[in-house]
Amino acid sequence: MVAFAALLVDFLFSGRTRWISDRIGVRRTLRIHRWVAYAIISCIALHPFLYTAPDGVSWPWFNANDPTLILGNWSLFTGLAAWILTAGIILIAVDHRKLPGSYRAWRLMHAGSALLLGTLIAVHAISADGYSGQTGLAVYWILLLCVGLLILIEMFLVQPWRRRLALRRKHEHPSCSGNRPT
Repeated sequence: MVAFAALLVDFLFSGRTRWISDRIGVRRTLRIHRWVAYAIISCIALHPFLYTAPDGVSWPWFNANDPTLILGNWSLFTGLAAWILTAGIILIAVDHRKLPGSYRAWRLMHAGSALLLGTLIAVHAISADGYSGQTGLAVYWILLLCVGLLILIEMFLVQPWRRRLALRRKHEHPSCSGNRPT
C-alpha cells in the first residue's frame, strides 16, 4: 500500500512538475524520483513476505479474519503482471540513453508504463483478500490513481499545449513579428 501511494506521488518528481522543480531544481527532483523508485522496488519485493505468514500464524500488522491471503485469479494475475512490468520499467530506466528513439518517446513510454503499473497495483490491492479491498480503501486507491492520471495529463497534454499556445501568441503579436499595424 505504501509503494502504491509512493508510485503515484512519484509522478510529481519526474522533473516536469514546475512548482516542485522550480523550487529545488530539476536535478534534485529527478534524484528524489530515483530514490522514491528504489523505495517502491523494495516494498514491491518485500510485500509478499510481509503478508504471507508461515504456518498460518497471523502477523500483528495484518488485521484480516484469515491470517493468510487468498489470491484469486485477478489478484494473482495483476500481482504477477505488476512484478513483470516493474522489472521492465527498471531495465529500461537504468540505461535509457542507449535505447533507440528519442528521449520524449522514452518519457512517454516510461510514464505510460508507470500508469499501467499503478492500474495493475490498484486492481491487485482491491481484489486481494484483506483490508485493502474494503470499500473505504478501494475508493482511496481509485482516487489516488485518478490523481496520478491527472498529473500525467497535466505533464504530457496541458503543459505542451500551454507552451505551444504561448509560442503562437508570441509569433502572432504584432510587436514580435515586426509587422506593425498601420
